[in-house]
Amino acid sequence: MNLQTLIRSSAIIYADEFNQKTTITIRRKFVESVFMNNDNKPLNINSLVDEIENSFKLTFSEDEIREIVNKSDEIFEINNLNMTISLTQKRYGVLNRKELFQIDQCIHEYIPTSSYVINEKQMNEIIMKYLYHLLNTNIQLYTHILKSNSTNLNNAVPVVSKQFSKIEVCVINEFLLWDNKKKNELIFKLVSFCIEYSLVANNSNDSMFLNALKNKQFYLDNNVLYRAIGIDGEIRKKITDIFLQRCFNNGQKLFISKFSKAEFLETIDFHIRQLQRVPFGKINPNLFRQCNCNDGFYEFYHSWRKNRLTYGFVTFKAYLLSIYDSLLKKYKIEEDYKIPFDKNDPIIDKYKDEIAGIKNEGHDESHKIDAQNLYLIEKKRGNNDINIKDTKFYLITTDRKLKQWDEYHSERQPLTLLPSHWMGLLIKYVSRTSDDFASFVSFLRLPHHDALLDEFEIQNIVAGISEYTEDFKTQEIIMQRMIECKFENIVCGQRESSSILNNAKRFTKNFLEEEYKKQLSDKDSEKVDLETAHSKFLETKQNEYEEEINKIKQQQKNEKTENIIREIESINKRKENALPRIKKKSDDEKVKFIIGFTLYYIALIIATCKIGWNIMEPITYFLGFGGTVSLYVYFCIKGNNFDFRKYFSNRRKQIETEIYAEYDINIDELNELEEELRLL
Repeated sequence: MNLQTLIRSSAIIYADEFNQKTTITIRRKFVESVFMNNDNKPLNINSLVDEIENSFKLTFSEDEIREIVNKSDEIFEINNLNMTISLTQKRYGVLNRKELFQIDQCIHEYIPTSSYVINEKQMNEIIMKYLYHLLNTNIQLYTHILKSNSTNLNNAVPVVSKQFSKIEVCVINEFLLWDNKKKNELIFKLVSFCIEYSLVANNSNDSMFLNALKNKQFYLDNNVLYRAIGIDGEIRKKITDIFLQRCFNNGQKLFISKFSKAEFLETIDFHIRQLQRVPFGKINPNLFRQCNCNDGFYEFYHSWRKNRLTYGFVTFKAYLLSIYDSLLKKYKIEEDYKIPFDKNDPIIDKYKDEIAGIKNEGHDESHKIDAQNLYLIEKKRGNNDINIKDTKFYLITTDRKLKQWDEYHSERQPLTLLPSHWMGLLIKYVSRTSDDFASFVSFLRLPHHDALLDEFEIQNIVAGISEYTEDFKTQEIIMQRMIECKFENIVCGQRESSSILNNAKRFTKNFLEEEYKKQLSDKDSEKVDLETAHSKFLETKQNEYEEEINKIKQQQKNEKTENIIREIESINKRKENALPRIKKKSDDEKVKFIIGFTLYYIALIIATCKIGWNIMEPITYFLGFGGTVSLYVYFCIKGNNFDFRKYFSNRRKQIETEIYAEYDINIDELNELEEELRLL
């Protein structure tokens, strides 16, 4: 069937509601899908039958079509002139307005959150390819469950990761684990469509599944126990726990056969013996994931040991068994030691050889335990395996290769059920929440089929690494270097623990020595760089210091200059105020001298007039002689002739000194300040 037809049809089936439907309602939905796919072109009954056959590989009789149309007159309209059928315009409009291709929108919303650089077209192709395989295989598997007497379904093989490339597996798993409620619900609707399709294909109804969900007895395979305990990772533990809880709540009885219990204990002992084969220190559990390895026993052990002070193997086994016992109590799981067949029955060897041929890997003892478990289910059933309602016993397994063998082998009801198939039925018919949808989608994840190495090889490698370093970060770096060189000269096709261990130790030793030499070289370079940087730092600081000193000096110089200028301005201002008084006092003395000199001669003239010249003449000579003698004496004392201009100049200076003193003016200070200012 065409993928778009499947997706569109499933969307139409759940376009109105998401609950249980009658078989005739589901059949009507397939008829509606035909008209939605051909743009509601009218068809006669014969053409409609052919279209359903071509599109869905479903056979509808003409009477069934008439019954569907006649009971749905609000949905279909009949043209009585040419006897054709189509959807009413109202119904066609309602379906057209529905978001029938919401999965495309989910992919579009997912792309920005993806850690892989893939364009939208490639992402659509990868997801659609996965959904195509998922829908086709689930249709066939649910059909097998419903068929009471079917032939072998040669193509009913569960979706396996080998059908996809490494990058496709990573993209698909990341998309499935993407936390988006709408996406989870849409994928569940697609798988539920497989159930609806199977019901129509087998002329069954909802009650077939609904009545069959009770009173089942499930035997848990060892791989389910590993998941439930957490050995296969926390995600698988969580979803397996939800699956077991749903089964327990729905009334399914859970059992562990004698063979599964023995396999569980033996595999634990086997893995512990493998761990004991080589010495190791503290190991980073993330190293296993670095090699693209699925969660497993060795990673579980190292995660358990990581933060413990006591971590002996006896303690570890006791820890596992305590979880196992808690699991039995929580879900009231019974251990079944009764064997209703001869353990040497040749059919067991026959089944074992067939299973080994399908798997092409694993141990002979493991295949025998699978055969014993399957034979146990057959014996428990007896002849009560005609349909799902009558069949009580199933083996719950996650082994897809074992499921493949079962599809080839079982002619009636399959002996095995994948948790995802039963979970799909429980969610559809019993209860559903957003957590249920998320858990169901998590079941659909694909395992990585192309891990670089198996757990055994990785354990020996990380053991070798841990002997030289227990630093988790260093271990991751060394492992990354090994991955980059594709473990060349480490594994080399060898399976011997000692060879792989020694090669890993040698690689680690060489790596650490190279790193040490590199670190020494880096230290020398770092020392030179530090010395150079130190010199530059000192030089820079010296320059900064000198600049700061110069800046301070300049600042002080500027402040001093400003202070001198202010002081000079202050003195000059007082000097300006004193000058008028100096001038006035100096001029007054000149006037007094002139007046005195004038009065002296006036007095002589008056005296001469009154006394007479005869008396005054000798006096005049005497006065003149006195003046001459005075000048001569002055000359003798001073060494130069008396000069009135110089006298008045000196007198002015005396006046200036007196008045400047009154105004607190120091001319010498002023001259010093002006000289200092000139120098600055």
